[in-house]
Amino acid sequence: MWRRPRHHWRTHAGAGRGRRAIRPGLVLLALVALAWIGGFLWYVGEIPSESPRSVGGPGATTDAIVVLTGGSGRVAAGVALLRAGAAKRLLLTGVYPETSLIDILGGMDGTTADVACCVDLGHAAQDTPGNAREAAQWMDNQQFESLQLVTGNYHMPRSLAAFRDAMPGVVLVAHPVFPDGFARDDWWREPASAALIASEFTKYLWGRLLRAVGIGAP
Repeated sequence: MWRRPRHHWRTHAGAGRGRRAIRPGLVLLALVALAWIGGFLWYVGEIPSESPRSVGGPGATTDAIVVLTGGSGRVAAGVALLRAGAAKRLLLTGVYPETSLIDILGGMDGTTADVACCVDLGHAAQDTPGNAREAAQWMDNQQFESLQLVTGNYHMPRSLAAFRDAMPGVVLVAHPVFPDGFARDDWWREPASAALIASEFTKYLWGRLLRAVGIGAP
């Protein structure tokens, strides 16, 4: 009577064990993917859809205004708030070392003499956590207790998290700016907007992870 060689049974048994070993990994990968997707959708919901979104209402005033440079319309929005009497001073954080206040304000419409006295430049920050640390030091030096944070709406959730970490006792008021070309409500139709949100959310997760292990502490 013919019998299958025994090494074939060993081969099939080994393949079976390999498939069983792979399954938990695939399940874990699927769970991680689902968690990321769920978090991504949550992050989208946290992106401001109107301006200003603040705890004090549209006419809120604070001690300071902090503008995170690097996006269109942010500086103009911060200066407009300062001119409207929304705060005492304004900090532009993340400014290139060789850039002066005249370089920044000189290209804006109208005179800048009325605000030049009340604008400070921060040259040290190179990323969002750095912006938060630089602003926290400035707030402490000025003895300010509240600020309006001006940055792009897609960047606001991550920025607020970093600022809360750096200055937990400070009142934060979100003042989002809405850059052209970013589709917050129709992000699934715009690959560039979807990619931008995914990048921001991934950086947000990385920042939370570093904070959890104590690396991202101020």
